[in-house]
Amino acid sequence: MCKLTDKIIAYSQQNGYRYAAKRVAVALTLSQFKSYTDADVLWLSLRVNYPRISKATVYISLRWLLTAGLAQRKLRQDRVCTYRIVRTIVN
Repeated sequence: MCKLTDKIIAYSQQNGYRYAAKRVAVALTLSQFKSYTDADVLWLSLRVNYPRISKATVYISLRWLLTAGLAQRKLRQDRVCTYRIVRTIVN
């Protein structure tokens, strides 16, 4: 199991959240991007392996990852939020 998945499981257990495979999938897919990416691009990437995943699930997972301190958000000049996994966590 990777370090990011371990962090998600640990945070979930400590804060009373249940394990959600789609949340982990969002985090792992986001970690594959080398720079900040927006939620729509992330959603399209996820649809390859998770065709039934909704945009709402992606946005909810991103908000959860931000709250957990596992992701960062950056606002582009065109007022689109972009996200990335905190680099100290990834392998």
